[in-house]
Amino acid sequence: IPGYLKRRNEDLEVLQKLFTDGRYIEIAKIAHKVKGSAAGYGFTSLSSLAKELDTASKNSNKDSVDISIKKIKYYLENIKIRKSK
Repeated sequence: IPGYLKRRNEDLEVLQKLFTDGRYIEIAKIAHKVKGSAAGYGFTSLSSLAKELDTASKNSNKDSVDISIKKIKYYLENIKIRKSK
């Protein structure tokens, strides 16, 4: 799990750069990948956020893309992983 979250933080850095450059198609590709992988790891909230980003990117909705990236950033900064006993 820590490795997965590390990779999502790396994706976040890429997403922020792509947003600055207005590259919505590339953002949608990453968002789609995260949507599926997050669900597979049980991160349903992250999957939902990635779905929002995917949709916003496909519609080239600058404000929604910006908000979605910020929500993902907040999620990744605040997620707590509990170890099972």
